[in-house]
Amino acid sequence: MSGTIFGSRAPTSVVVISLFVWITGVMGMIRIGQALLSLAGNPEAITTPGGPSVFFLSLSIAFVVNLIIISLSSALTRGSNGARILISISLAIHLILSILTILSANGDGITLAAGWIAVFLNVAGLGALLVTNRDFFRK
Repeated sequence: MSGTIFGSRAPTSVVVISLFVWITGVMGMIRIGQALLSLAGNPEAITTPGGPSVFFLSLSIAFVVNLIIISLSSALTRGSNGARILISISLAIHLILSILTILSANGDGITLAAGWIAVFLNVAGLGALLVTNRDFFRK
């Protein structure tokens, strides 16, 4: 069974993985925006060890990782093995960042929920990439 997404004919499992990957990247971007908006005009509220510079450095890293994840999701449906490898690495980094988000949520329910959703999507995406038929990626 195959589906059409981003103009390609890919197996349904790859299409589902690509959608999970895209949603994971978008969720990460939402969390970055949420963090920036919550601190707008109040940089003293940053309680990250290391202060504002460490906080903004981690947001910058998260932004780059999410941008990679979103932009490579369409390459995944075209059978790019390089995209599969880069997405696996990005999802692993994103999983670590999601866990750190949960640990630093300080009881904020929205941040906790977004963090747990991202953890689920990252684990699902990594697991699916490991078990997907690799013949599609050998083009």
